[in-house]
Amino acid sequence: MTMTAPEAGYGLPARPGRSRRRNAAISAGLGVAFVAVIAGGFGAVALWNAHWHKGPAIDRCEADVRDTIKLKLQAFGLSASAIADIAEQARITGLSAQKTVLTQDTAGAVYDDPGSSVLTVWEVHGNVAIANLPASATDLGPKDQLDCTAVVFKDGKIVPEATSVDPPYQP
Repeated sequence: MTMTAPEAGYGLPARPGRSRRRNAAISAGLGVAFVAVIAGGFGAVALWNAHWHKGPAIDRCEADVRDTIKLKLQAFGLSASAIADIAEQARITGLSAQKTVLTQDTAGAVYDDPGSSVLTVWEVHGNVAIANLPASATDLGPKDQLDCTAVVFKDGKIVPEATSVDPPYQP
């Protein structure tokens, strides 16, 4: 008895069409399982980010960046409405955040609220484009980098620390 490749090792003659159907069913099942694992992974990341308040931390840092821009512009004698317009029209892009540890620089939030426990700390980075800057604004440029550290407390409060908006380093 000569055995062909699909039946080699099983010792039974193959029924015509059965192995193809079985292989197709197994392949389909594995495909569905693969898609479920990938979707579950994305779902797990979303749940992880939600638990650690990543989105709200980024939003809080974005608001603090706008406040930092306003503070820097106050030194140039602009009206309050002009300062508010420039800060609101600033285009913030490329925001990314990664978890970090509480450092001496970011511990101020904890000292200000000793009754709360820290859930996590996010380090947020990105870019900000600012239009209509006065010519004398040397510590702000049309394209700046932003950094912010957001301390997230277990009670849901988010405190930004060490926020900076600076022109990119040019040697």
